Amino acid sequence: AVVSRAARHANDPSFNLESAAGQARRRATKNIVDRILQTGDDDQISLALLEALNHKSIRPYMKRIYGEQNSEQSAVGRIAVDGMKALTERIANSKSDGGRRQECRALLKMIGMTLTEAAELQGVSERAVIRQVFPNFSRRSAQRILKKA
Repeated sequence: AVVSRAARHANDPSFNLESAAGQARRRATKNIVDRILQTGDDDQISLALLEALNHKSIRPYMKRIYGEQNSEQSAVGRIAVDGMKALTERIANSKSDGGRRQECRALLKMIGMTLTEAAELQGVSERAVIRQVFPNFSRRSAQRILKKA
């Protein structure tokens, strides 16, 4: 019978279970990374990693970590981001038509408010929001929009 280190050291007061778990996690991670990096050149490594992550035996673990990336919710989220990006682009381009009207500013504020709140809850950085939704605004303008929200 295989006995774990934790079971072997259960009565040892100097044994640190947290440290042992950390060492085991680092050793397992190193083994996985080393195996993937040994598959060949960059293209082979990328392909091996992609196939490993999409393998049916690994998929349940990937879902635990990342959720269902190909879900309806994820697809709608991508569409929503693309839609908000298109709106901000149209508003940015309308500035040259005599400035932004109050409705445009209100819409930008609403987009900024919605994204700021959701990003904070999800741990998404402000920079990521700016890159994805406000690429046609200067960083300073985009930050101002998000701050007003």
